[in-house]
Amino acid sequence: MTTLKLKQDLHRYLDEINDKNLLVGIQSFIAEYEKRKKHNQQNPVKPMTMQEYYAMIEEGENDIRTGNVHSEEEMEKYFKAI
Repeated sequence: MTTLKLKQDLHRYLDEINDKNLLVGIQSFIAEYEKRKKHNQQNPVKPMTMQEYYAMIEEGENDIRTGNVHSEEEMEKYFKAI
């Protein structure tokens, strides 16, 4: 299926939808997609060097050795609070 055909089908589907909640959901989805696309264009992902990769591993291992870790329960509680 071509991009043009997909767009035509989507336009037709949207024209036939009368459920406001569904339309709001579609609009929210597209708005979030556009927001992330803009963010990614302004903040491109830079590949990690092997030196950075090994430094991150070492940092994580040091955190484990020194007890700088959190339990799953603590993390669930934290993320429910935010």
